[in-house]
Amino acid sequence: MNNTILILLISAAIGWFWLSSLRARELANGIGKNLCKRRGYQFLDETVALSRITLARTGQGLRIKRVYSFDYTRAGFERDRGWLMLVGINLKAWSIAEIDNDSRETE
Repeated sequence: MNNTILILLISAAIGWFWLSSLRARELANGIGKNLCKRRGYQFLDETVALSRITLARTGQGLRIKRVYSFDYTRAGFERDRGWLMLVGINLKAWSIAEIDNDSRETE
């Protein structure tokens, strides 16, 4: 009986993490597209890639911190790389090359 409960709890945790990761990736895709669109850049490959996943301490406790990278082009000839950081589902920082190599952190 105890093994069954343990297996159910582990399965539920894995399911929650999987759904959370899908939601975060979908959100990161939209943010990456928006960052590129606002600058007139083309978001390449129509997707982001998970670069790093760790835990972050916040005012609300521990949250999952995910860093995604993505490729874009300014003039259509060469690829540039941008990144964005989500803590939970909140955008915390991002970087996309500008003429002055801009990088931003959100509050």
